[in-house]
Amino acid sequence: MNQPTRPEPTTTSTAPATTTPAAPADAFQQTWAQTHAQAVAVLTTACRLRFARTHSDGTTASSEPIDFADFLASVLAGVAANVGSMDRLVAGRPGSWEAGLVAQLVTGTVGEDEAWLYENRTEPVVVPLNVPALSWDLPGFPEVEDAVTHTLDRLRLSPDPQTAARIAEQLTDEQWLEYDEVRDAAEAAVLARYAQLYRAYADAFTDAVHAAAAQIAGLSVLVSVTCAHDPHEQAAAVVNPFDDLNCGAPDDELTARLWRAAAAAVPVPDAPAFDLPPLPDWLAALQAGTEQSTTLGPSAADARTNEWQER
Repeated sequence: MNQPTRPEPTTTSTAPATTTPAAPADAFQQTWAQTHAQAVAVLTTACRLRFARTHSDGTTASSEPIDFADFLASVLAGVAANVGSMDRLVAGRPGSWEAGLVAQLVTGTVGEDEAWLYENRTEPVVVPLNVPALSWDLPGFPEVEDAVTHTLDRLRLSPDPQTAARIAEQLTDEQWLEYDEVRDAAEAAVLARYAQLYRAYADAFTDAVHAAAAQIAGLSVLVSVTCAHDPHEQAAAVVNPFDDLNCGAPDDELTARLWRAAAAAVPVPDAPAFDLPPLPDWLAALQAGTEQSTTLGPSAADARTNEWQER
């Protein structure tokens, strides 16, 4: 049987005992051993089940053991359905003789094409969706941080850092307060608009997941989508599933399958456009000078800056 190497026995020491955190390998060994013992105990209980066989004349014979092979086949079919596919069931060491026999046993229950696989599923399907993170995963998906940065760049005192520094030195406390309020209002407007955009995408994605799940034969368990769509929050606990070389086999291939189907069905939204909030007169004058300097060049920008500073 293929199993991890067990830890070497430790020698007895008379030194005072100290509690140290278990190393990752030791923790895995403990979990493996506990899970193995639990599985053996459950299957042993199942193998010891007996039933009374009734003859055609109505008499009852002595109890007989259950068909344990059939029981085990149905259990493995349920496990395969819960992890999403028969391939995931043997992903730890595909091609081994054990994997071949397990696949043969499950195939006999669910069919060569897994036609009856998902009617054996016992766990609900939970599809994760982190909308703000989609800018990393789906080409062209609008990113809120880029939108905030772009909007605040439009409110710079000057596109030239040195000119902006000179202007900043001339601002009064009241102007600084107005400037901060304008920037805060602009950022809030971007976040609010992206919150609407992300929520609408999450709703459409959820509908697409349920539509894809409805097409899977035999799937009767609850299907839900766990969404993180608020651009104000970083929901690191909600991770979009991807089947790539870095991630390895997903814990539930059905989840990844539904995720990909929904992502393909829902169009990537366009990035929204934003108007700047109302500007105080002095900032509006700077903005006008910035726009003009784009056309007329740096000398015009310096002239406009000097004109504003003389006011």
